[in-house]
Amino acid sequence: MTALLLYSGTFSRAEQRVLRTIFAAMTDDGGKCAATLTTLAADSRASRTTARNAINRAVAIGLLAKIERRSYCAPSLPNILMMGRPQPHAGVAPAH
Repeated sequence: MTALLLYSGTFSRAEQRVLRTIFAAMTDDGGKCAATLTTLAADSRASRTTARNAINRAVAIGLLAKIERRSYCAPSLPNILMMGRPQPHAGVAPAH
């Protein structure tokens, strides 16, 4: 939560609610958040666009790491969000 306080001037209040929701999901799920954008937006009382903007800004400044799980010819799975920069994994490329 202290990391969020350091960046409080960077994010709007709605974006801060989205990030709090992500961090709460991370504590419940072992350091990873795999919630859908719609779920994050609903849980934080924000729009999907605000949730997407908060995630993209947090990834850009290095607060969050995002791993995309795209599927060919099927609906993609939700992205995985983690704290900080992504660690290289076998077979999983970090999103840029």
